[in-house]
Amino acid sequence: MLPDMSSILEEWSVPIIKRVVVLTYDSELNPTPQITDTTINAVIQTPNPEILRANNLDTSLRYILAHTISEIDVGDYLVYQTIQYKIVSLGNWINAGYYRAIAEEVKGDLV
Repeated sequence: MLPDMSSILEEWSVPIIKRVVVLTYDSELNPTPQITDTTINAVIQTPNPEILRANNLDTSLRYILAHTISEIDVGDYLVYQTIQYKIVSLGNWINAGYYRAIAEEVKGDLV
């Protein structure tokens, strides 16, 4: 069994915003985004180029590597230092007490 690393993460965490976007549709199938922001704590790092290449990601964009004990999912957004990132890869390290995500910079509107 892996050791629980969540207490170590909490020591190094900073507050960021987890943004969830859900589309609702009217009777004419026009989408309306419903955005929910929640403050979570995460350790934010810059991923090394090997991680980006291994995941076939566009290296012209900015990326972050986020470690958090809060539940997150692929497709969720993270806002860090006013820049929006979309989670594109998620490692479930919950047996060690946390989630690990690669998130890609979002250019333009969310929807």
